[in-house]
Amino acid sequence: MSLNASGFVGISGVPRSTFCRIRSGRGVAGALSYYSGFGVVHDQFFYLLARKWYHWDISISVNNTPGGPRMQRTIIHWDAGTHAVSDLARQHYHFIIDGDGEVHSGIYKPEDNLSTKDGKYAAHTLNCNTGSIGVAMAGMAGAIESPFNAGKYPLNEKQFIAMAKLVANLCEKYKIPVTDKTVLTHAEVQPNLGIKQKNKWDITRIPFKPELVGHKACGDYIRKLVTEEMK
Repeated sequence: MSLNASGFVGISGVPRSTFCRIRSGRGVAGALSYYSGFGVVHDQFFYLLARKWYHWDISISVNNTPGGPRMQRTIIHWDAGTHAVSDLARQHYHFIIDGDGEVHSGIYKPEDNLSTKDGKYAAHTLNCNTGSIGVAMAGMAGAIESPFNAGKYPLNEKQFIAMAKLVANLCEKYKIPVTDKTVLTHAEVQPNLGIKQKNKWDITRIPFKPELVGHKACGDYIRKLVTEEMK
């Protein structure tokens, strides 16, 4: 077992993509003591026994373990607010990028969207939350689609740079390929995935790139930025 900087405990013999966060008073020492007599144990088996016998509060992060639930895509939004990160945005997105390009975490982790049956997940995209990571850039309050007016809080270049770096890291971590069905904007969900939305137009315009108009042009630009970050 090994403890990394984020507080995750990796279990040798279990795929690297699987980690357990120990939140009880037993901590790592208890986990070591528990695990040492079992050899190689499947992550879900470990989870169930730990919950039953030790009453640990453990969350399992499965980074596309073969045969397990998968994070399938990242959906990029604007939050239609100011450049500050609101409590509402924290409830609906896994990550929010403020007007200065700083990344903030929402109240839910991406893994909470592996299943949405318990109701405890980031609800960012209608009928497309399971397996979807929600990333939002703060801004565009009062924006008008046509004739286009970005309002007082337009998305800016710093936010896009931070967003591209973040999405690139998420794609690498969760083994998500960069395609128009797996890294896409909210506006692309209906045309690309066939999942009906309620006239969402984020992101069909980019204030500092006025030549880009429409979901495909903006989505392709974002995917280009993400791909460049992954090189």
